[in-house]
Amino acid sequence: MAKINRKIKEKFKLYKELISNLKYSVDNFISLKPGSGSHRKWLSGEVKVDFIRSFKGRLAVRQAKSQLVDYGFQVFVSLFEYPILRFDADGATHYNSRDETVPLLEREIKTPHFHKFDKDGIEYAYRTPLLVKQEYQIQNSIQLGLNNHLPSRWIC
Repeated sequence: MAKINRKIKEKFKLYKELISNLKYSVDNFISLKPGSGSHRKWLSGEVKVDFIRSFKGRLAVRQAKSQLVDYGFQVFVSLFEYPILRFDADGATHYNSRDETVPLLEREIKTPHFHKFDKDGIEYAYRTPLLVKQEYQIQNSIQLGLNNHLPSRWIC
C-alpha cells in the first residue's frame, strides 16, 4: 500500500496551485558545495523560490561527486514538511504502487523522472514528452537540466 501525505491530501487544491505557479530565479549558477557526514558523497546547494500568495520555499539541488550525471532537485514550500516536487536525473527505476492491478512493467518509471502527488496524497513518478525527448542530454548535463528545464516547462 502506498504511503499517504496527509497534509497534501488535505490541502490538495492549494498544492496544485503552488505546483502550477512555480516562480524561481536562479542567478547565473547554483553553487554546489561538498556535503559532510552521511552526505559527503554529494555536492549540494539551494536557492530561494517564491510562490503565489507569498509562500516562501527553496529549490535544493544535489549531485553525486563520483557520478556527475546522478543529480536531482527538490522543491520545498514552507507550508509542507516534505518536497512538493522532486526530479531524479539518474538512479533507480521507480515503481508506482497506486494501482496494483496494473502489471508491474507498466508501473515502472525509469529515470529521468519527476515525483509529485495525486489528490489522495500519494506520490508517483512520471515522465513528460519533453523529458523523454531530451533524456540523454538531460542525464548528461546538470546545466541543461537546471538552466533550461526547471519545473515550469517539465511538470505539465
